[in-house]
Amino acid sequence: MKTLFIVHGIGKYTDWTDPSDLKPDATWFNGVKDTLTAAAKRYPSLTRYTPLSQQLRVEPIYYDHVFENVILRWKQGAADIREGMTGRTISLVDDLLKAVDAFTDDNWSRTHLSDLLMYAFVPHVRDAVVNCVGDQIYAFLSKNPAKARGDWSIIGHSMGTSVVHDAVHLLVNNTLEFTKDDTWAGTVMMVSNTSALLRDRREGVMSPYRSDVRPQLSAGMSACDYYINVNHVWDLVGMPDKFDPLDAWIDLQTRKERFIDITANDARLRDPHDLTHYLENPEVHQPLFKALFGEDILRKSELDAAAADYRAKSDLAAVERVRKDLESMSLSKALNFQNNADVEKILEAFDSFFKYMKTLP
Repeated sequence: MKTLFIVHGIGKYTDWTDPSDLKPDATWFNGVKDTLTAAAKRYPSLTRYTPLSQQLRVEPIYYDHVFENVILRWKQGAADIREGMTGRTISLVDDLLKAVDAFTDDNWSRTHLSDLLMYAFVPHVRDAVVNCVGDQIYAFLSKNPAKARGDWSIIGHSMGTSVVHDAVHLLVNNTLEFTKDDTWAGTVMMVSNTSALLRDRREGVMSPYRSDVRPQLSAGMSACDYYINVNHVWDLVGMPDKFDPLDAWIDLQTRKERFIDITANDARLRDPHDLTHYLENPEVHQPLFKALFGEDILRKSELDAAAADYRAKSDLAAVERVRKDLESMSLSKALNFQNNADVEKILEAFDSFFKYMKTLP
């Protein structure tokens, strides 16, 4: 049986009321798992004799609690300072405490944008996140050794694509406990890919254009058999510093056969950034199933029928309204540039984009 790890994006995915007893959010993971199961049922040649659950073990990987532990320490530090300052007022300290309060407040912008900032610009937090993800993969491989190279694959979503990139590069270069075949991924799928975001402006971070996280057909640096890069034309998260490798990133034959670059443009009145929205689209899940189970596993008639059925359920009028709304907000123009994206503009655009997406069904 093959294994597919799912790595979430920014936001809350665990209950950290008690940091010593983290409780994962099953709703998010079950939604992803159910979407893959429903998609697979569209293809009798894949599931006629064996259900997907007996061919593919889907495992969630969580890292959001790393950020929350940092926030909890800051909150505790602020509380200790306030207690020690009882009866005294120092304007500089008051300003500092107000800043901590704003950054640790339990609101949407804090739980999303602060995670992005900490991962981008606080090395010890980034290292803790990468190690957290790597440890979970190591723990799973220790209990469930790969029977063949490429038996496990991984999907990263949103900021999780940066985490997946850094973790996979670390795994494939760390052979203390496992061989390179053990840590070799069959497929790396990056959904709403942010792995190149701000890379050239951060110290100590391996660029996705120079790392081992690339597919292999011929000899060379690599960490997986297939690399699937997925974005949506109306998902603005993957736009700034968009992952767009030059031809020299891999040889031309590998690029043709093992690098799959998808820009979805389906018409659904749903949040285009949502991972389940991506995975229910045949344009996205068909290449994934082929990479996981073999290029010839799905019949052409099934592929065509699933794609036609999905297109037939498009809501063109509703999506046109969304398109006009986004254009009126000028978000796509603000984000659609390479290599010189302004951090403040990115954060402001992301904040506006996500708030608007929350208004959709």
